[in-house]
Amino acid sequence: MASPSSTKPSRLRRLWASTSIAAALLLLGIGLALYWPSSLMPADEHIVADIAAGEEKAILTLANGRKITLDGRAQGTLVQENGITIHKNADNILTYTLQEADDQEIGTLTYNTIETPRGGEYQVVLSDGTTVWLNAESSLMFPSRFSTSSREVSIRGEAYFSVVRQEQITGRHIPFIVDTDQQRIEVLGTEFNVNSYPDRSRQQTTLVEGSVRVISRTSNQQMVLKPGQQARIGSTMEIIQADLEKEIAWKHGDFIFKNDRLPDILHQVARWYNISVSYPEHLAELRYSGMVSRQRPLSAIVAMLESTGEIKVNIKERRVMIE
Repeated sequence: MASPSSTKPSRLRRLWASTSIAAALLLLGIGLALYWPSSLMPADEHIVADIAAGEEKAILTLANGRKITLDGRAQGTLVQENGITIHKNADNILTYTLQEADDQEIGTLTYNTIETPRGGEYQVVLSDGTTVWLNAESSLMFPSRFSTSSREVSIRGEAYFSVVRQEQITGRHIPFIVDTDQQRIEVLGTEFNVNSYPDRSRQQTTLVEGSVRVISRTSNQQMVLKPGQQARIGSTMEIIQADLEKEIAWKHGDFIFKNDRLPDILHQVARWYNISVSYPEHLAELRYSGMVSRQRPLSAIVAMLESTGEIKVNIKERRVMIE
């Protein structure tokens, strides 16, 4: 997904550049290695019709209930109201811009929601300059313009945040809060990923830069993360050292698997390609490692999985059956 260069984490760019080639080579020695250059992708004759990868598509719901389908809509101004201009630019990025400088406290906040379907992703720049990347089957609810004392949004699914420090703009500290059904994340100015899909046994917050405080809604535990750490929220909270390359590969347009269980892989694949998947329970503990572009069609993933000789994949319309 296209994004302004100013919103990309500089430290992560260095990490990505220095490790992407090495990681692809390293994966060849981990578990069932599955790295396939697209030029060498084998033909799979039993796949009757391939399924295209996901793309940039989303629906924006305004405070008055009006829905705007963003995919297929030409660039330009979509809405001008309440001192805010909502614009879709040439890179398919939705931006919220204050029509004039405004440091006065506003009245009742009005909320918008942007939702990506299965097989969709989108990027939005909020009125404070914070950029949010939404993964497939996710939603972000946010004020069309923030108050002068707080910035609070809520998400379902997965999103990557690049939060702007308000001290640099207003001279005042205005906290940025991200809510999910299981956690509350208090942010200064930072970059982090939140995975809160309901089909996961636990939610995850992964810090790339800066500092965040994660508060569990179930256990009331709280912890301040350091860059490179991940908070895992279930019945309790645990902090681990994160694999940043893997955790935010989706934002850079890739799938990266490292000794991942087959069901975990299939959940990601099903959301991105908008398919349903079934498999025998005895295959649930199969593990795979590999890397493939999310822009490749479904057959690329199928070829990777079948290359080990452990499973056979059959596709009928949008149903994928593993045997």
